[in-house]
Amino acid sequence: MGANGITTGSSGAEVGAERPARIATHRVLGEGALQSMRAFIETELPLHEPDVDWGLVTWLRIRLVHDRTDESQQPIGSAQAARIHIGAALNAGESLYEVLDADSADLEALYSVFFEDGELRQEYCQGAGSDLLYIRHIELEPDWEERNVDLALVRRLCDTLGEGCELAVMGV
Repeated sequence: MGANGITTGSSGAEVGAERPARIATHRVLGEGALQSMRAFIETELPLHEPDVDWGLVTWLRIRLVHDRTDESQQPIGSAQAARIHIGAALNAGESLYEVLDADSADLEALYSVFFEDGELRQEYCQGAGSDLLYIRHIELEPDWEERNVDLALVRRLCDTLGEGCELAVMGV
């Protein structure tokens, strides 16, 4: 076992390194703790064809809760994320820079880092999808900080709502 608690193979490479969030989360929360946590996600979708001003970025409002043994729910945090529909923007002939800029300064700032000539930079392309998952923030109640709940949430968002995304990015 490595110094960070992740099992390493004989070559020193991390075994299961593609899932560090799951390993770290179980170590801090305990094996069954995630069973009692849930994320409720709310979004708003236009019913018209998406355009540069609305519909090519889908924002998600996330509420995190812990299910208590008495069947009540304890709020433990919140998060905000967005799915940037890069493929849909390109198919619609929309400028990706304009889509990001029209939404927010946060998203506009992503353009110079992750995009070039209206597409994802080549170093980020691996054929996994055409969209981008952006996690703006995760806020946890003080009692739930430093317990890797944030890592568990990021992992589940990537595995579910990020399916078909080429890249997942977290705001700082």
